[in-house]
Amino acid sequence: MKETTNKKTIKKKLIFSCLGGLLSILITACHSINSDTFNSDTFNNKKRPSAWLTKTVKVNLPDPRFPRPFTANQLLTFYTHDKTDTLFSLIEADQDKLTIIGLSTLGVKLFHITYQKSLIETKQYLPLPQTPPVVQILSDIMLTILPIDEWQKVLPNGWSIVEKGAFRYLQENGKNIIIIKYDKDIDDPLRKPISIEHTVFGYRINIMETAS
Repeated sequence: MKETTNKKTIKKKLIFSCLGGLLSILITACHSINSDTFNSDTFNNKKRPSAWLTKTVKVNLPDPRFPRPFTANQLLTFYTHDKTDTLFSLIEADQDKLTIIGLSTLGVKLFHITYQKSLIETKQYLPLPQTPPVVQILSDIMLTILPIDEWQKVLPNGWSIVEKGAFRYLQENGKNIIIIKYDKDIDDPLRKPISIEHTVFGYRINIMETAS
């Protein structure tokens, strides 16, 4: 009789254990869905990307048109208030196509962006809690490498991009919204961005070129 009771007890424990495991899986799945869809308007595949310049101004990103093909491997360090995060970005630009792959410092794939003509395809594999949204990272990178004329086509009235020395400024009615610093002056065609500061959203990105 005692043996029968023990078997029933073990069986109940197994059932509760299985239920607990199933509940854990469901909670994890729900969390993943929430993480993936919190920016559904910007992460839908095959959709023209848009990004916020301020909390009230949103623009469609310009088409990726580059005068010459290039590649870059960058270490991006994000500073937001008292938080810091780091990732690697692999960038490849070729005429009308831009590809950006984000990796953790351990080499884990975080996101993959392909932007060609006016369509974007994005895949985000893991949440990035301490960094701007993926499309915002795309916008910041494009601000550093795309010719000013391409950006001026999509900027609202009162907005402009000004370059002085080693700096590029995105301005609203003369006020600096985004400040980009390069390693060399404007006259050097091989200059590279070393930092991006967003004065409205309160974050800064330090950029360091890494070996291929």
